[in-house]
Amino acid sequence: MDPTARAHELIEVTESLTTLIDQENELLGELRVKEIGALQQEKTSLSGLYELRIREATQDDGVFNNIAPEIRVRLRHASEAFDRSAKRNANVLRAALEMNTRMVHKIANLATRQETRPNGYGATGTTPQPTRRTKMSVAPMTLNKQL
Repeated sequence: MDPTARAHELIEVTESLTTLIDQENELLGELRVKEIGALQQEKTSLSGLYELRIREATQDDGVFNNIAPEIRVRLRHASEAFDRSAKRNANVLRAALEMNTRMVHKIANLATRQETRPNGYGATGTTPQPTRRTKMSVAPMTLNKQL
């Protein structure tokens, strides 16, 4: 593949991947996490192609030395935009992970505070003895069909 065609393909892949990452960033920012799954297959495919094209370009020193200056500028701009989006994505993902971790810890703390003693009457026909952690007392009640 000639250097100009390689540059055009790399620009196209880079811009497509950047657009996809920007969409993911928007969804994360709006807490629409469930919708991100739909993007993952395309993101994986584009990421693999991007990695392949970058590896090929780095193995072939000077591959882009003879391309037109305007194509080189487009390639640089696409690369810079990708870097910005990828950094933002890392930050947004880190924030979402931290928020999720905090929520899990809060739920776990609340769950450990819950009273776990049995309610109602025990096998001997008595109510369990209250403890210092008791938050709610057990109130005996009956139901009949007239309610």
